[in-house]
Amino acid sequence: MNIETKSEEIPLSVGLIKDQSPLSAALEEMLSHMGVQYELIDGNDGERKYPAVISSLENRREAARRRVLDEDNIIMAHDVCDLQLVYSHLSGSINHDKDPNEPVVNIEEQKLLDSIRFSFAKNGLPFVRKSLWPENKNFCFVMTHDVDWLSYRPIHRAVYRGGTGIQRSLSLITRGLLSNKNYGWNIPEILELEKRYGIKSTFFFRTLYDSCAHLFPESVELVKQAGCEIGLHASFNSHTSKSSMKLQLEYLHKISGQSIKGIRHHILKIRVPDTWKIEAEEGLSYDATFSYNRLFGFRAGCCYPYHPIELDRLPIIELPTSFMDWTALHRKMRGEVFSNKLKIGLDVVSQYKGVMVVNFHNTYINRYTFDDVYFAYEDLLKKASGGNAWIATASECADWWRFREEAKLNPTFVENDSVKVDILEPPAEIYAGKNYKLRAMTYGPKSY
Repeated sequence: MNIETKSEEIPLSVGLIKDQSPLSAALEEMLSHMGVQYELIDGNDGERKYPAVISSLENRREAARRRVLDEDNIIMAHDVCDLQLVYSHLSGSINHDKDPNEPVVNIEEQKLLDSIRFSFAKNGLPFVRKSLWPENKNFCFVMTHDVDWLSYRPIHRAVYRGGTGIQRSLSLITRGLLSNKNYGWNIPEILELEKRYGIKSTFFFRTLYDSCAHLFPESVELVKQAGCEIGLHASFNSHTSKSSMKLQLEYLHKISGQSIKGIRHHILKIRVPDTWKIEAEEGLSYDATFSYNRLFGFRAGCCYPYHPIELDRLPIIELPTSFMDWTALHRKMRGEVFSNKLKIGLDVVSQYKGVMVVNFHNTYINRYTFDDVYFAYEDLLKKASGGNAWIATASECADWWRFREEAKLNPTFVENDSVKVDILEPPAEIYAGKNYKLRAMTYGPKSY
């Protein structure tokens, strides 16, 4: 193809034939994850031709043929990747009986991305897509804390589940009997440690604490002063009760004086898709619930933030929590085994350039009662801050993902067959103060 003669006519974007099926919604979500600039094709928008046209339905092949530069570049998604598998995961309808360590959705997305890039290369055209994270960082790191309790006894079965020496056991028993020290209220120490490594985290607070309730307002104020985020750790029944969720959000807003953007339900209770729909109706930006209590890994098969799918993409963004300290304690994974499980998750997220959302309960970050958890937690902070990660709170991660979705790329040819990319960002007032900067990634036709 002669690029010089076609440069005025050829959009460097993908044409997408969309229908009302959930598989089509899954396909659109995949393109969004990969940062592919696409334009929706319907039957009434002229005869503009694209380097590649994608559809999820075989009966739309004729419509695709009219809108593609080369008939060989019609991409029927089901021929390239397992679209049903992607939909099943993103709709929350798959359950696992072992750790889902592989992000199978992202693996299928890579197959689709390779097919798109190959289609552009066959036409001698460069391919442009959005960077995944600000400043082109390699992955995103989000530290979260479920604040289940504000008090904790050193004499507790969870403390001893991993095995302790006689001397340490006697020391803990003595401390428990003779000391009034509260081993569960360590939020000041957590904030100080995270400050040392330049990390701001998200604390999910309940709205009712049975013991040490007087520490609730103080804890919230400390988190606010540290510049960290306050989210809702919703009660047992609110995952199906809009009125309960609404009351808790209003109360936490009143206590904190801040807008509450996100939620994680207590003991990870969720009913899909109802919980996600209630959350969206209440104006929440994100959820961080959809993971397992007893398994590690990616329940939705995805290590990117994503829109859950019912018939279409739901407004809420789910942040994929892949590690929780309680899971390790429950499975008696302590010491080096605990740390290695964290490393596995970090390696996978780094490989796929995703987001690592971890959940460390405040009550377990204590060097006396859970010394191995404490040191694994600090080691993770050190690794995240010392690597090529974009460190964000949960709401910052969700905000960035929306910003990235809404930004548009407008690549055009310039002299010497190079490409100029204009980035059309969403209105500034929507993301005021965020200073997000999206970058474009350009691949020449010979780079495939």
